Amino acid sequence: MEMRRITTASMRWSFLSFLFVGWLVGSATELSAQRRQGRRPRSNPFATDGLMSMFRIPEVQGELELTREQAELIFALQSDLYSEYRNARRNPAEGSGLPTADEVRTKGRLVADRVLAAILGEASFERLNELWLQKQGLRAINSDRFADRLSLSQEQRDAIRELLSKLSRDYGEREPNASDKEIAEQVLALLTAEQQTNWEQMLGEPFSFR
Repeated sequence: MEMRRITTASMRWSFLSFLFVGWLVGSATELSAQRRQGRRPRSNPFATDGLMSMFRIPEVQGELELTREQAELIFALQSDLYSEYRNARRNPAEGSGLPTADEVRTKGRLVADRVLAAILGEASFERLNELWLQKQGLRAINSDRFADRLSLSQEQRDAIRELLSKLSRDYGEREPNASDKEIAEQVLALLTAEQQTNWEQMLGEPFSFR
């Protein structure tokens, strides 16, 4: 039985590594084509921003126990949303009544979250949100989506936004320095005891990112 669990785990990680490598190869091919055409390569915002960005991390794929079908649907969603965004950039909508590239990007993110919830299921989607929050750290509180969940007042939002603007650019990518730690303490101090408890619950079980 133990050997079966080890074998199953090894197969899952091998498959996830295959998916990740496939995604990298596809991205490299697209960037190479853009360079040959003399265009500056653009990253896919639907793969590098928001919840979608978490699927670039193999450990996250493993934590969610992503199936092959789910992975294919997610990567197809990223590609389709980027295609719509890219078309909007190529064909400015000024005076046409069509949505602008920025509008397409904003709406695309909302669509992505709803579709991801359907693809992953309630439990996995909730875990994805927890992992994203842990990765973002306190910056996530600046998002209306999570500020609403914490029931922050407008005064709290304004004060927190001002404090977060002073964080180091690479906050969340390395061990916080003394200044960032002080700012984080000030942000948490602006929350009520109930809001701090809710924030800890929103983070979920700690996850170790490489």
